[in-house]
Amino acid sequence: MKALLIVPPLAKIQLGIKYKPTTAHAGLAYLAGMLRKHQHEVAVLDLALETRHERLQTCLNEIKPDLVAVTSMSYQHRIAYDLIKELKTMGNYQVAFGGIHVSAIREKALEDTEADFAILGEGEYTLLELCNGVDYKNIKGLIWRDGEKIVSNEPRELITNLDEIPFPAYDLFKVDEYTDRVIPLVSSRGCPFGCIYCSVDVVFGRKFRARKPENVLEEIQMWCEKGYRYFRFNDDCFTFDAERTNKICEMIIERELKIVWDLQNGIRVDRVDKELLVKMKQAGCRQIGFGVESADEEVLKNLHKGITIEQVTKTIYTAHELGFNTNAFFMIGGPGDTFEKFKKSLKFAKSLPVNEFRFMITTPYPRTKLYDWVDKNAHWLIKSDDYLNECSPYRGSPIFETSEFPGKEVEKAYNIAYKEVMRKIVKNELGNLWGSIAYLFWYNPIIRKVVMKPGIKLWEIIRGRRSRRFSLREGIK
Repeated sequence: MKALLIVPPLAKIQLGIKYKPTTAHAGLAYLAGMLRKHQHEVAVLDLALETRHERLQTCLNEIKPDLVAVTSMSYQHRIAYDLIKELKTMGNYQVAFGGIHVSAIREKALEDTEADFAILGEGEYTLLELCNGVDYKNIKGLIWRDGEKIVSNEPRELITNLDEIPFPAYDLFKVDEYTDRVIPLVSSRGCPFGCIYCSVDVVFGRKFRARKPENVLEEIQMWCEKGYRYFRFNDDCFTFDAERTNKICEMIIERELKIVWDLQNGIRVDRVDKELLVKMKQAGCRQIGFGVESADEEVLKNLHKGITIEQVTKTIYTAHELGFNTNAFFMIGGPGDTFEKFKKSLKFAKSLPVNEFRFMITTPYPRTKLYDWVDKNAHWLIKSDDYLNECSPYRGSPIFETSEFPGKEVEKAYNIAYKEVMRKIVKNELGNLWGSIAYLFWYNPIIRKVVMKPGIKLWEIIRGRRSRRFSLREGIK
């Protein structure tokens, strides 16, 4: 079968700017690898990277796919809906719809779109069986149309042995055209922790499943032989199994792989210690994100985060002392949060020895405990379909409010934090002198409107070049 896998375009969030994605889409790359291993002809089209309509039509004409698969996150899912509608006007294509949003809303994915199939959870084997021509009713994890009726099959079991999955087919992507010249790695799936805002378990479940270190190193070495030396682990719990993480690092060192890698997706402060951080640094890790969320213990407890401020401080200071580039993530407006607690978090963030910190509006994603909590204990300010498509956690639009933290105060808090975040970012990117000058330009709203668009394009160029030089500074050719 001929299959075309599509990443929907990104939204133009502000000032008509089209942002480039930082890396290739790992989930779709895994699906492509599975189909290709079983002799299906597969192509990938990342419309977040390319011009939408012209390239789409060209691809369809060239490939003439038997099946088109579209992925979508919950955030801005309406773009994927529009893409599916457009595909149906361009030919008699069968369309499969998957991704975390589909796993969250299930049958509604077919009710709201013209897609023929919806794929739930881990899609490698479900999509493979669909392409293999297995009778629809016998494919686990599939939702399909039987005439006017929508049929939901039983869910598919989680993949226990991740080593049996083929490596993601990033060679089908235009890897060198993304903002970062980096190869994404996913060495584990599932998260055993109970943070109420996280939607990871909707697709990957609570059980932690990991690839063997030997399997991970085989993938890294394969890309090294192709000339790539910069990697990004996109795991949700890369350091959950410290022994496995240590083994991966030891194997990188033993094989003398001169690589650089980062953990921008973030790790937990309670799942890493100085000994492991030292080994990670020796193995080429240079950047780590940490999910902090709040400096208030009560808020952390309400979020079921399972960490303490003492752990946050100790881990981040240790990482800083060892020379890591660090980032800390915070949330505004979660259960039990108040304006005073936000100020406490901002003061704490500014005191940390991090290169960057980010504050985001708390977003309740479908099928999370936070979503249910908001339904029962808070007041929605924006309907779910609207905020998932029109708002962003990086913008100051509160989605819900509580009596302790009204929406206007949430917006005020975000605006205060945003200025401090930007001050930190530009100084980190450009240095104290040029960063201070750039911040003055950004701070003036009139000047900001003029310089924002060229500034972001310049930032993308600088970041892209830096990702290449980053490896060279480590002596990598």
